[in-house]
Amino acid sequence: MTIVPTELGQSIAPCSSPTQTLDLAFLGAPPLIPGENVAAYEKLRAYVSTAVNALDIFEAIWLREFVDKQWEIDRYHRVKANLIRGAKKMAAFNVLRPLVAEGGFDMMDRASTLAEGWTKGDQQATKEVKDLLQSADLTEDAIVAEAVSIKRHDLEHIDRMIMTMEARRDNDLAELDLHRKMRGARCRFAVEQVQDVEFHVIEDKRSEQKKLAS
Repeated sequence: MTIVPTELGQSIAPCSSPTQTLDLAFLGAPPLIPGENVAAYEKLRAYVSTAVNALDIFEAIWLREFVDKQWEIDRYHRVKANLIRGAKKMAAFNVLRPLVAEGGFDMMDRASTLAEGWTKGDQQATKEVKDLLQSADLTEDAIVAEAVSIKRHDLEHIDRMIMTMEARRDNDLAELDLHRKMRGARCRFAVEQVQDVEFHVIEDKRSEQKKLAS
């Protein structure tokens, strides 16, 4: 950390100064699971480090905690999307079953075949599904809505986990902000103390000069 000398030979730390590169290996490896994008995690950490430059070891730890929690929040959002995608086949079947029955086809087999083909992206099945949905004044959003309904309990549980993690993440920022305010207050106090001493020294010197002159 840079030290600022004063006229009295004392020194104080500046109110804000980037800390030296710290070895945070003791915090362990990033909380990634197999298949997650390491480069994306490092990019997030770089963005946060650039936006909020750590001034000491405490801030470096809080920022690491912030990054890890944000990464976990993003993971939960990906899990939600995957849950919905995983339920789309069953959702398509549920939505198509009554529509296929109205067309006079074998309800179960036809709905199942169309649902599987639509899920796999088969062009012919996708066209038939869209036609059936349109006949009922529906769109593919109806299937997504059904998928959400199927997984609603899991999604609600994940939403609560996200809210908890967001609160913890925000608490890390609040702690960092409080730490910086206290650091700034200590710095201002140190500066005021030095300035006060310098003022008295200058006044004493002037008094001595006046006495000598008289």
